[in-house]
Amino acid sequence: MTGIIKVDTIQNNGGTTGLTIDSSGRVLTPVVPAWRVGKTSNQDVSANGNVVITFDETDTHNCFLQGGVTLSSNLVTVPVAGVYQVNFVGRIDGIGSGYVVARLQKNSVDAGNSDTYCIVGDGMSSNYDNLTMSDVFKADAGDNFRVYFFSSADSAYTINNNTTFSGHLVG
Repeated sequence: MTGIIKVDTIQNNGGTTGLTIDSSGRVLTPVVPAWRVGKTSNQDVSANGNVVITFDETDTHNCFLQGGVTLSSNLVTVPVAGVYQVNFVGRIDGIGSGYVVARLQKNSVDAGNSDTYCIVGDGMSSNYDNLTMSDVFKADAGDNFRVYFFSSADSAYTINNNTTFSGHLVG
């Protein structure tokens, strides 16, 4: 037995639209948890070791929080369980020696394969370098994500304000 259901919008009992099908057949899901956060200014660092990256830009320059995602104390918290694509693009200025690591963590865990990191070592530019990473994480409702830098030797550098952190629910 086959059938056709003709509908343009699906809502919950409270009237919140969860799914729309436009005239071209594209399915739109306006409340998918997603985020892109940035920095309103450079972050000057004056110590080596772990430094949490401060993200404070959420509503300008294509930065946003949607679908119940929150940002508090540099932690992005997701509202529903599922698989999330999480991304980071960071610019670091003025590293003169040693190496730097950018680490993307779920629930502040950095053991084994529970997190993702990228590294730039000796021979990097003395002006600036770009660290990027992307990975997929399974998360529960209320789990959080953060990014931090680690510098092995240099204790005076800048995390540039062009640094962004983004993600979205895949399924």
